[in-house]
Amino acid sequence: MFLYKVGMHDHKPALLDAIKLKGNQTALAKAIGVEQAHIWYWLNKAKKFPVEIAIAIEQATHGKVPRSRFRPDIFPERKR
Repeated sequence: MFLYKVGMHDHKPALLDAIKLKGNQTALAKAIGVEQAHIWYWLNKAKKFPVEIAIAIEQATHGKVPRSRFRPDIFPERKR
């Protein structure tokens, strides 16, 4: 049995990594210019992750949590 629909990606591990890097949900929210409630929603309820937030988190974490981890359907993983 599939847990996710085709094209869906689990953004939670990447979001948890970003939260850990910034210290907590509030600090991440402040770093990307949103309210902490948005972080909670994306962590607990959202099925898809906003593209612009994936980019903002990549920038706020200085590339340690790349946008491709949130939306590989739009941003393929970069080869190094």
